[in-house]
Amino acid sequence: MNQPSKAERARSRAVRLRNEARNCLSIAVGARDRQFSADLIDEASRLIARARELAA
Repeated sequence: MNQPSKAERARSRAVRLRNEARNCLSIAVGARDRQFSADLIDEASRLIARARELAA
């Protein structure tokens, strides 16, 4: 059985991070509390930035 390469693992993690960022944004859109929404948007931004680093 072949182990995934480091690059494959990084790409897989990047995909998971992007999905998590989408989830954060979906929740933020429906949230009534502005601070909570802002926190979720900030978290989504961090997740996307990390996903970009991993995908590079």
